[in-house]
Amino acid sequence: MMSLLLSLSCSPQKRLAREAVDNFKPPAVLLLFPDFIFKTNSKTPDISGYASLSNDQKDSVKYFNSKFIRFTEDSTLLRIYYSSMCEELKNLGFKVLKENKLDSFLTLKEPAVVLSMVQAELEETADTALESEVFDDSLYYSRQFILNVVRLNSWFELNRLNTPGDSIKVLFSSFFVGDQVDGNFRRHPLIMDVNFKYRYMEIRLDDVYGLADFSGKKNAGYLFDLLLNNYINTRYPDAFRPGTYWHYNRFNNRLKPTSDDRFTIIDN
Repeated sequence: MMSLLLSLSCSPQKRLAREAVDNFKPPAVLLLFPDFIFKTNSKTPDISGYASLSNDQKDSVKYFNSKFIRFTEDSTLLRIYYSSMCEELKNLGFKVLKENKLDSFLTLKEPAVVLSMVQAELEETADTALESEVFDDSLYYSRQFILNVVRLNSWFELNRLNTPGDSIKVLFSSFFVGDQVDGNFRRHPLIMDVNFKYRYMEIRLDDVYGLADFSGKKNAGYLFDLLLNNYINTRYPDAFRPGTYWHYNRFNNRLKPTSDDRFTIIDN
């Protein structure tokens, strides 16, 4: 891997971080995916008598009143997700094996991990966007929008091969795509009327499938980061500030600390 460009004030840390990334070799990975995805509509439909329905009936009504999830094909979304993640893992230096290569994987003598997606959820929900502006220090104008949002939530189990005593890690990630509003308030210079001029950009079904592609790339990077940080903490336990978690960007070949651009590790 190319030498790392790292903007750190402390030169010993810069040197050690570069050394760690240059020496880190991603292991082989067996990537396993489920055959289906859970679908949830968190929006409450405006339907007469909805409150009196049973929970199962409410779930059915929500599903059939969804705008995206009922039209999303599990096989297509998971295929895009899986292909994207495999490709990015390879770009990051991993040797990727698929489920049909399980026998070969189990006989590997080199470092290897199993990353299994144990659950995926496509969640349709709504969010609010508030645009506001003050004129003459006292005249307050606002406009609120209800935005469509689709989240792709993923739970993984990470298991190291040939590492006795190493426990399985449960990992979580969530990414979303949503409607966007681009606009601003304008006041007429003569009559002083205020209007909000805007462009409303709605998400489409293609954007939901694009979210799967994005999630695959991000989770591949998250796996690289997790294993890299384990490597750093093992090889250089006292070299960096406690709690520092590093995120690697292969496009600009840079490493930077992060607090939230990473897998969430769930205690199991």
